[in-house]
Amino acid sequence: MPSKHSLFIVYAAVILAACIVLCDDCVAFSFPFRTFGEGDLVPAAEFVEYNNKQVQSFAGLKGKYVLAVFWGADIQEKREHSILLLKQLNTLESFFKDRNITLLSVNIQGDVAETIADVLKQSGSSGKVYIDPSQQAYASLGIYVMPALLFIDKSGKAAAGFGYSRNSVAHLKGEIEILLGEKTKAQVEEDLNPKVVEKSGDEKQAIHHLNFAFVLLKRGMTDQAIREFEKAIELEPNSAQAAAEVGCLYLETGDLAKAEVSLAKGLALAPDSLRAKMCSAQLEARRGNMVRALASLEKLLIENPNTPRIRYLIGRLLQEQGQSPKALKYYREAYETLNKQIAE
Repeated sequence: MPSKHSLFIVYAAVILAACIVLCDDCVAFSFPFRTFGEGDLVPAAEFVEYNNKQVQSFAGLKGKYVLAVFWGADIQEKREHSILLLKQLNTLESFFKDRNITLLSVNIQGDVAETIADVLKQSGSSGKVYIDPSQQAYASLGIYVMPALLFIDKSGKAAAGFGYSRNSVAHLKGEIEILLGEKTKAQVEEDLNPKVVEKSGDEKQAIHHLNFAFVLLKRGMTDQAIREFEKAIELEPNSAQAAAEVGCLYLETGDLAKAEVSLAKGLALAPDSLRAKMCSAQLEARRGNMVRALASLEKLLIENPNTPRIRYLIGRLLQEQGQSPKALKYYREAYETLNKQIAE
């Protein structure tokens, strides 16, 4: 007879499987500073370099374009957002360099050295990092959203500022391009919200089959959904979403050979497809490669810490291995992450 503890683990897994949904992490990115506004001179502030204790200040950078990123990791949510934001900024390294923009990365909340080092490692940041040991800068700038971005022009005025959001870096890049006269506001708006190109008849039919497949899935009609996804692929062979989805369904029905083919196609068309990557990891587990499957999911979790389903899948694999305490930890984290997203 199963123990109460094992029954609780199974119950937790079932509840999470029923509740987990994909949810974008959307946080407002309004101007995140209380003591000044866009167009104002930025208040005086000094920072100390994390490694060698050299002092840097806004006054010392006057005459240069400066992008200051203020981040902290005193709670898990801020830590995750800081890692994601620093990763995004890393992708724009050449953009900043070509425009002689100085990047000022500041851990503004006095996190311990171990925490700072971990954030830098996970984000892949290798540039200089500064701290605010007395938190005078934190107070003088009036930061109330974390992490936060501030672009300062050569005269020391705040040209733009954003609080964290999934697309705050893209908005910042657009603002810089406008300020430097590289693009008009209309061009930036078009980049951020590209116009929808009229689709062909086959593409429209493929979308119809794709959408109908999702409807069938909600009704629990897996076999019929597979057929609709396959019809979508016939009409639009380059549909990465359809390939990934049907691959995941083949995995669910136990057809591992077809699952492998479809998932490989989905990843070839969209290498960053999280859905295809998660199902590929599950495929490894189904074939007995549990260590490799867990390693793949742990890597995905580092890259996508706000995706509750990844934590749920890790918990399920650990449960299958008889590691109930560890499984419960991941189930609990998945539930907490999901709750946080619903609240936002």
